[in-house]
Amino acid sequence: MNSHIKPPIKVPSRHLRRININKLRGRLLYLPAKKQTKYPKKIVMLAGQHAAHERLYAVAQVLNDYGEVYSPDLPGFGGMTSFYKIGKQPTYDNYADYLYTFLKANRLTEDVWFFSWSFGAQVMTRMFQKYPHTQQWVKTPIAFVGFARGSDFNVSRWYKTWLFALIYPASTKWGARLLQAVAFNKFTIKFVMTIFSLTKAKMQNDNGNLRRDMKKMEEYLWTVNDRRTHAATAVMMFHSDLTRYSDDKIDLKLHNIITDSDQYFDNRRVKASFEKIYMGYKAYGIDLRVHTPSMIADKQEVQDMLSEEVIKLLSAKDV
Repeated sequence: MNSHIKPPIKVPSRHLRRININKLRGRLLYLPAKKQTKYPKKIVMLAGQHAAHERLYAVAQVLNDYGEVYSPDLPGFGGMTSFYKIGKQPTYDNYADYLYTFLKANRLTEDVWFFSWSFGAQVMTRMFQKYPHTQQWVKTPIAFVGFARGSDFNVSRWYKTWLFALIYPASTKWGARLLQAVAFNKFTIKFVMTIFSLTKAKMQNDNGNLRRDMKKMEEYLWTVNDRRTHAATAVMMFHSDLTRYSDDKIDLKLHNIITDSDQYFDNRRVKASFEKIYMGYKAYGIDLRVHTPSMIADKQEVQDMLSEEVIKLLSAKDV
């Protein structure tokens, strides 16, 4: 991972490992189980888009209170090699293959708990569909603001049209290169994020230090994540429909953590979509103003946002 911009949050080196899966090189965030944990679990945390281990380290620390945590980079994100570098496309099937290989390589084939974020929930779901026997490896799948198809988004047609006009060119080889040269050099990123930090909802009412760290994290994420992969998966998400593979339902109950204030998804549509895919579905509400926690949240902030229902779920011996 080569980033000239350093994130405001540093992950201790003891919690980071190098991984190489089919020439895809990246990092694994690993936190071993604590001795005092009552019912230690094997938890695989999958990030969504626009993420890196530094952004979600606080979440991993919270999950670590309930067991050992494995959080692999996804190809093209967090500084990991993109599928394009090995002659492949960032499709749901290729992400499912990658996740399947990761689980086998790390012997995560029994009593696994998943904690998957947004796009990561789609990757997890597609793996269950493509490799049905992996459903037997899993004890409990948990999604955090998960979704299953493009129609789950709660955005206007105008916004979707505008977004496609912006991101579709960046999903092509030459469009991504042009975007890199014009918009994602280090000077442009710093300038745009300085302006962005003054208006972004997550940054409102922050003091100067928090806003500065927010800006640094945004700069880091836009530098370390592959722009073409980011654009291509965004286009893919809006066109996705994982319910079309649901002739045989996934024989698991999905637990989805949601917020009524989610600015991206319609939770009623999300519920209807997942009920077509999984044998069971349960939603857990949390007090969160936006789609995800602050990108510079610490462990205490993440703990405070969890509801009693979610804590009970994570603490349970069996679900």
